[in-house]
Amino acid sequence: MKKIVILLLVVLSLMGCGPEKETIEIKSSVTLNSTKADMSNYVLFKDNDHVFELVGIKEASRIYDEKGSAILYYGYPQCPFCNRILDSLNDAAKDLGVVVYYVDIYDETATEEDINNLFEDLDPILMKDENGLPIFYVPEVVAVKDGEIIDHHLSVVDSYRDVSKDLTDEQYEELKGIYKSLIKRLQ
Repeated sequence: MKKIVILLLVVLSLMGCGPEKETIEIKSSVTLNSTKADMSNYVLFKDNDHVFELVGIKEASRIYDEKGSAILYYGYPQCPFCNRILDSLNDAAKDLGVVVYYVDIYDETATEEDINNLFEDLDPILMKDENGLPIFYVPEVVAVKDGEIIDHHLSVVDSYRDVSKDLTDEQYEELKGIYKSLIKRLQ
């Protein structure tokens, strides 16, 4: 009888054990001055326990200037594509235990110098127009390691075209996988 009780306890304890949550540590010498982001203006995003920390454009530039490491999300609430990516980005970051610094590209506190620095920081990944001038599209998620952009993802996924529709489960998982890979590059 004692063996049965012990066996039952072992089985019950194993049932409660699932796979351990995979987390990564982003080592950075830079701590940004941030606040919990108010994501309520993103009409399609409803997670109040999200990973997004708000930083201004000038503050985000410190990651590049001071050779820090972070995941930066550039976007704004009225952008329909930005609204569509947040669940995947949030869930990927939660799964890996990291913070995502949200940079609202319409930061009202940003000066002309801050905007110029933003374009300089992101120049390696920005598309160029016919005159060679940079064009900044969002949503842009950037992995910065030791002050250098090591990876980024622009927009949603190639198969997603109609912003009036939700992502399919497959598109959501594909995008979440892209973000997880991007985040893991910072290990």
